[in-house]
Amino acid sequence: MKMLFLASAALVLVGCSTDPKDLESSQVETVTVGPTMVNCVGVGARKCMTVNGAAYYSTIKGFDYQPGYRYQLKVKKVQNFDPKNVPADASLYRYDLIKVISKTAVSN
Repeated sequence: MKMLFLASAALVLVGCSTDPKDLESSQVETVTVGPTMVNCVGVGARKCMTVNGAAYYSTIKGFDYQPGYRYQLKVKKVQNFDPKNVPADASLYRYDLIKVISKTAVSN
């Protein structure tokens, strides 16, 4: 009986971790990055990349964006924060580059 109690207690403690690395869950996705930066507003007015047609307020780790090209990227979408504790000016997720699938020049 003591072993069952200790095993249960250990599982509960592991499930209560607040270490950010333990909160990370990830998935692989293919995303499209547009050829131009768009106006966006975060803390202040700025320019953002478009990812899948929407303004993306952050960067893609390992990706070197160059205007004038449409990119298809294979990325790892990683959860940054516990959904209950996301800072007001941060995204729940980040993207890490796995591979540039294509880079196509787009004429104005």
